[in-house]
Amino acid sequence: MQIINRAALAAQLAAQARLTQGQADSALQALEKLVVLRIKRGDCIQLDGFGLFERIEREPGRQVLIFRPHRSVNEEMNR
Repeated sequence: MQIINRAALAAQLAAQARLTQGQADSALQALEKLVVLRIKRGDCIQLDGFGLFERIEREPGRQVLIFRPHRSVNEEMNR
């Protein structure tokens, strides 16, 4: 298993979306900030065909972010 950091992911995103590396990195940074901000507010974020990000309480006073993949993602992972 390889860990992909944001710079490497931005490079791949730039190539896929025909963006500059800087644009892709800025987009990833903005996405990270927005996800955390909206989750802290109590919202869930659903990316159609990808999955759902939501906050749950593991124990009193301890909130964690979880990701529930869409069925199609699970199917693709198991091909």
